[in-house]
Amino acid sequence: MTPGQPAPAGVLFVAAAPPSPATVRWVTDQFPGRAVAYLGVTAGQDPPILPAGWGTLAITDLGTLEELRREYLDYLERIPTTPIRHRATLDRLFRRRDGYSFWWTDVAVRRSPTQGMFLKVKLVWTVTRAVAHVRPAVVVLHAADPRQAAILQEAAGAAPDVRFAPESARPGPLRRESRRFWFRWAIEYMYEFTRHRLRRHRWVRQLPAEPPAVPAQPTVVLSALYPRHVDRRDGAARVWYWDDLAAQLAAQAPPVAVRCLLDLDNPDTGPLRPDFGYLPKETPRLGGVPALPLWRGHANLRDWAATWVHQVRMLYRYYRLEADPRFAAVFRFRGVDLSPDWVGELRHALNVSVWWESEVDAAAARLRECGDVRAALVHQEFEVRGMILIAACRRLGIPTVGVQHGNFYPMHTVHTPPAAQVRGAPTPDYFAAYGEYGKEVVSRYGHFPADRVWTCAGSRFDALATRPPDRAECRRRLGLPADAFVVLVTTQSYPWFPDAVRAVLTRAPADSLVCVKTFKADEAVYRKMIDDTGNRRALVFVDRFEDLLGACDVLASASSTTINEATLLAKPTVCLNFSAEPFYYPYIEEGVSLGARTADDVGEALGRLRSFRPDTAWQERRMRFLERHLGPATTGTAAATFARHVREIAGRL
Repeated sequence: MTPGQPAPAGVLFVAAAPPSPATVRWVTDQFPGRAVAYLGVTAGQDPPILPAGWGTLAITDLGTLEELRREYLDYLERIPTTPIRHRATLDRLFRRRDGYSFWWTDVAVRRSPTQGMFLKVKLVWTVTRAVAHVRPAVVVLHAADPRQAAILQEAAGAAPDVRFAPESARPGPLRRESRRFWFRWAIEYMYEFTRHRLRRHRWVRQLPAEPPAVPAQPTVVLSALYPRHVDRRDGAARVWYWDDLAAQLAAQAPPVAVRCLLDLDNPDTGPLRPDFGYLPKETPRLGGVPALPLWRGHANLRDWAATWVHQVRMLYRYYRLEADPRFAAVFRFRGVDLSPDWVGELRHALNVSVWWESEVDAAAARLRECGDVRAALVHQEFEVRGMILIAACRRLGIPTVGVQHGNFYPMHTVHTPPAAQVRGAPTPDYFAAYGEYGKEVVSRYGHFPADRVWTCAGSRFDALATRPPDRAECRRRLGLPADAFVVLVTTQSYPWFPDAVRAVLTRAPADSLVCVKTFKADEAVYRKMIDDTGNRRALVFVDRFEDLLGACDVLASASSTTINEATLLAKPTVCLNFSAEPFYYPYIEEGVSLGARTADDVGEALGRLRSFRPDTAWQERRMRFLERHLGPATTGTAAATFARHVREIAGRL
């Protein structure tokens, strides 16, 4: 079906949950002889076996992902500027202590394309467009839960007849506590949070004192995630992520002190993750790490008092605002009321606002202990954790550089910051992208100033270009056969990805050894999958990626940076996508990877690559791709380029 032309269907069947065969038969029996168009609106949903004569709709039949992205970001910009009470807006009523927008430092930056409010906005966008495109006489809905059913019903409201399938959930309210109960809990949260920080403070005071910084020595601070970026080899702990850049900063005269600030990896800012309980058991591993944990910084009593007063005022202001009859209208999207879903997001953000403020105070205190800091390199710069460190640096007049730490693309809307976010949130002074493609995403699709983007962030890839791993040695360290055809799968969190891994396990050439590199939390899932498929030539790893990359013959993943790394080593790759949406990252479009959307595609691609020999045309495409996406890392010079930029902004170095 082509956009802009009505599909020949009298019935539109919208499934937000996998329909059973009985549900499909019910639709057929209810509308005999009528054309039916099927629309599955949940990513990763296995399509049912449809009766002959049914048509199918995909999101790409209804518009482009760029249209969805732009409409979503416009919606986010509209919400905080719409007057509610006495012509006041969310942006005017709710600001951080330092004046930053509350909306653009929490609620609106949690916009992952695979979770959260984006999925509900996407659901409304898809269904309203489908109804306008098909113009059905009847819409049949199949929902997983009452709130989803209510959203679908409202989104399909333009159709003359809207019904629910027998096994579908029926519309119902989103269950949540009353305003009064929430307000009481928010005050209790403040009290418990304060007790939590006092306990943590007592624990920190018992730790051995750290050597003081040299006051007069120029210092560059590098933020790192703990434990992801911390490694221990040969008995020595190190922050491996910054090895190449730190070496370049140390090698260039005059000398610069490099201090790493460790931040907890993926912290839970919800109800009181007990950091004071988590950290002591990890302290032995921290021994000898040349870094300063951010969680050892603390605010003084005056700052705590200011945070408490500010927090109580914001909570009371929101308590009154939520009861205003005009409140819900602010959150309508394409005519659908999404305020019940946004209320949960706003309440959570207000609860943890005391955490945000106290973390900024603690980070500022920690930075003061680092000596004469001339620049700070920040991870997660467009997300909450990175913004906290940037806000602390701004208090102290320290220039900041956001650093690309993984692949992103236009639909990864976190890295396409709207103009309102750039103005209203603590945004880095500069941004270091891997290459021109990353620069295009943040500055053409987003509103980060292009003249403040550097293309040099891939310093961790330098070693692949200058010291490529030895295939035989990597296999020896891993205990893999020297003559095996090794297929490496690096897993991602897409809901359809387990199906793609199963396809690799069952369709790889018979003599293949499949290595699945995953995360600890998913290890059991993939071990069970291997047992279920009966593949006796498959292994699961939760670490050792560098050796696995060097050992493999083919790498398969989705939008992961691991395909970049394999391409840098001139290894062939398979780009997986078992959804109905386009490939997010242009690996296939730019000719360095084979695409696979089905199990048959996987088998065909791996069969072709079993005898892969790079020709001149592939090598030319590969080099064009690497220069555009990895910039100076292609020749192993990203760290040196990065160090020069850092020294320029730090001044007098």
